Amino acid sequence: MTFSGSSLVRVVGQQRSPGLMPTVGYDLDEVRDRFPAWVLFRSDAGAFYATRRGERLSSKQIGAGLQQTVCADDLPVFLALLRDQEARR
Repeated sequence: MTFSGSSLVRVVGQQRSPGLMPTVGYDLDEVRDRFPAWVLFRSDAGAFYATRRGERLSSKQIGAGLQQTVCADDLPVFLALLRDQEARR
């Protein structure tokens, strides 16, 4: 087991599901631990989603670049989006 790029992306091997592109294994619980203010999940199609836990953003906050929900097709981009949102607080 090795780490790739980010300490949150643990490479555990290739996985392939019928009809889906192969993905590198990851520990989503580790990502959840790092971003406790977000509810995280992965769709059946393989996209990563996060929505703010127990918080509704105001129009002013949204205008300032905060997002209620973020999504990405791969984990490194997903982590970058979450880090960006945390930095905007």
